[in-house]
This record gives sequence, structure tokens and C-alpha cells, in this order.
Amino acid sequence: MAENAIRDALTFIPLRQLPWWMRRLALWLPVRDTAEGRLL
Repeated sequence: MAENAIRDALTFIPLRQLPWWMRRLALWLPVRDTAEGRLL
């Protein structure tokens, strides 16, 4: 089970088939998670 709908969609849909805004979000999520992890 994914944390949110975006990660759930990334599990089942290839990145190339996603709309442009979802691709950008898919690339942003790991960056945000890394920054958030370092702050904690």
C-alpha cells in the first residue's frame, strides 16, 4: 500500500505513460523525501 495516490500510480503505470505534471511530481518526490529525512 502506497503513502499517497501518486506513488500508487507509479507502482503500476510506467513513467513514460504518465502525464507531464505527474512525471515532474514523480521526480520531485524522492528529492523531497531525502530533504525531509535529513531534517528529522
